[in-house]
Amino acid sequence: MLRILIPTLIAAIVFISYNAAVLSNFGVPVSLSDTFYLWNKTKTGRGYLFTIMMLVMTACLMPGWLTLTETISSWSHNLTFLPFIAAGSLAFVGAAPAFKDCDIEYQVHMTAAYCAAAFAMIWCSVVCYHITWIILPAWMIIIWAIAYVTKTYRTCAVYWLEMVAIGSTLTTIITESIS
Repeated sequence: MLRILIPTLIAAIVFISYNAAVLSNFGVPVSLSDTFYLWNKTKTGRGYLFTIMMLVMTACLMPGWLTLTETISSWSHNLTFLPFIAAGSLAFVGAAPAFKDCDIEYQVHMTAAYCAAAFAMIWCSVVCYHITWIILPAWMIIIWAIAYVTKTYRTCAVYWLEMVAIGSTLTTIITESIS
């Protein structure tokens, strides 16, 4: 299972590093997607970092996530479309980062973002139901506490929900791949 674990850990490290850089440079953003504009505005044209992060996460997650789904149980191989759509949607989110500037890009970006979150959470809840009832509430409590302490739970709610969705999905994949 190292061929699943190592790329997933790389995806997690890239995600954590990106968010650490965002938080240290800009504070808590309104949403993860909004960081494209923050990088472009204040760091003159570095919005590509958002796209690179999303594409690296997709490339690292998809092969292992699909393999893991095929091997978890006797029936889970029928649900490989869930991680395929979830991870593939991340690529579309990264490929259409300028969602505020163009109507078509907005439609692609938002549809892909909702699909990524929905299909990842469905995968966690259906395929890994035995651990999701622990991991998802744990992430919700931790993130809510951070948002409450930083007083950003209202203004940055989308960002915090994205952290719950991505964090719980990565944790579930890592937990399943080592068990």
